[in-house]
Amino acid sequence: MFDTHVHTGFSCDSNLEIEEVIDFLEKNQGKKVIITEHMDFKFPVKGLFIFDKDEFFEEYSKYRNENLLLGVELGLRTDCEYQAKKVLSDERFDYILGSVHTMDGTDIANGHFYDRYNEEELMVKYLETILNCINKYPEIDSLGHIDFITRYSAKEDSKFIIPETLQLIDSIVEKLVEKDICVEINTRRIHVENAYNELRHFLTLYKEKGGKYVTVGSDSHSDSALFSGFSTAKKLADEVNLQIVYYKKRKRIIDGW
Repeated sequence: MFDTHVHTGFSCDSNLEIEEVIDFLEKNQGKKVIITEHMDFKFPVKGLFIFDKDEFFEEYSKYRNENLLLGVELGLRTDCEYQAKKVLSDERFDYILGSVHTMDGTDIANGHFYDRYNEEELMVKYLETILNCINKYPEIDSLGHIDFITRYSAKEDSKFIIPETLQLIDSIVEKLVEKDICVEINTRRIHVENAYNELRHFLTLYKEKGGKYVTVGSDSHSDSALFSGFSTAKKLADEVNLQIVYYKKRKRIIDGW
C-alpha cells in the first residue's frame, strides 16, 4: 500500500522529516511511500516551494528502496515550460504528480481570488487553468487534488462541479484519458461529505470516458497525516471501479490492496 503524496524537509511547509517517515515505515510493515516535494517555479514568494534536485537526490537516494520511492509534486503553470520540462525529463524521479497551486501568478491558498471573482467565475478560471496545464504537460503521471480550489473558498459548501463548469470538466476528463494520465484521490478532505461526493462525481466521469487508474495520496506534511483516509479512498476507488496504482521509475504498477 503506497501513500504517493508525502512532503518532508525539502518542502518549506512540511513539519515531517525523512527520518520520521523511515521510522513510521519500520513500525508499519506493508505501508510504503513516495516522497513528493514541492517544485513550484515562479512561486509568488521567491524561494518558497522549490528545491534543488541535485541536492535532493544526493541526500535522499540512500533512503530509496522498495518501501520508499522518490518523486516530485510539480506545480503546473503554463509560463514555466522550460523549467517544468527539465523536471519531467529527469529520469531520477520515480513519479511526477502534477498540481495547480497558482493562477495568474497568485497563490490560490492565500485567498485573494475570492475578493476578485464570484464563485462561478473562480471555478471556471481554475478549471481552465488545469485544462491548459494538462495540454501543456501531458507527461505528468497523475493529476493532483482536483478539488484544491475548494480548500480555500470562503464558502463551506464550495463546489467545483457546477453548471458553469460542466463542459470544462468533460474536456479535462477527456484529455486525461487521451494522455493516459491518472487522477489522484487526495485524502486531505475525503472525510468531508461534499468533497467525497464531488470527487466521486469526477471519477465517475473519468471512468465513463475510459479512465482506469487512480493514485492515492495523503498530502502529508506531518507524521499524523500519513495514510489518513486510505480506507475511504479504497472504498471510493472500488465504488467507481478504478484500479489503484503507484509509479516506480515512471512505470505504472498496480498497487494491490
